[in-house]
Amino acid sequence: KHARAHLRSKAETVCLKAVQSASWDPTNANVLSVSFTRGDGLSVTREFYVRNRSIAAPDGRENDLFNASELYQEVSVDARSGAPSIVSPRRRVTKFKLVSPKIQLIQRIEVFPLLGTPDGAPEEDGSAGDSSKPIAILRYRVLLEPF
Repeated sequence: KHARAHLRSKAETVCLKAVQSASWDPTNANVLSVSFTRGDGLSVTREFYVRNRSIAAPDGRENDLFNASELYQEVSVDARSGAPSIVSPRRRVTKFKLVSPKIQLIQRIEVFPLLGTPDGAPEEDGSAGDSSKPIAILRYRVLLEPF
């Protein structure tokens, strides 16, 4: 009972309360920066750097199905110093399927072990883990409807 209450209070503390800003330069589509306020009032910035991107449609399905894949790094920026503090490599694979008139989106996000520094050097204590294997996999299914 107490553990559940503790976890619930922690989730409320770190949950997203409001997006403060988002910046993206159309001349460099591989970088996105988002600042938001957490439930505990702390302002947090995340930067997303796409390292590899691919898009494909299966033969004969160009009109109703395509897949997109991105390998990116999510960088947490320290609120006090403004310096990168945590670098989390991720892979996002998204399938878009036309289910007329709606679009079904199925997404899988693979989270890999943290990198020790923003330049990708492993942590000094060797705790970075096997960088080729995800440590968590998130799955989402969304149905987009026209207005």
